[in-house]
Amino acid sequence: MTASDQSPAASLRFEAVALAVADAIAAAEFWAQLLDREVRAERRGALVPGDGTQVGLRFVTSSVEQIGRPWLHLHVTSRSLDDQARTVATALSLGGRHLDVGGGLTSGRGRG
Repeated sequence: MTASDQSPAASLRFEAVALAVADAIAAAEFWAQLLDREVRAERRGALVPGDGTQVGLRFVTSSVEQIGRPWLHLHVTSRSLDDQARTVATALSLGGRHLDVGGGLTSGRGRG
């Protein structure tokens, strides 16, 4: 297959999921530290870049009043139970808290 035979979608790359939050820098710093990534400041917020196997997270500051709890739930996987315990401990040390999302307690950040 030559480059001219490829569909336009073959050259696309999914860079980041954009999330409107009250404090883009704080949200980006939390996730960057949890995922061991960097924060890149942007005009309207911040980007936590992904890589070849993980999508980035773009946080955009929004003044829209949030009603109720945010319903976004990001799954973070671990390679072992020890790794999971370290991830939970890190999330809690960064200000996360345990949340009951219907399947038992998980660690999360209650504000975005």
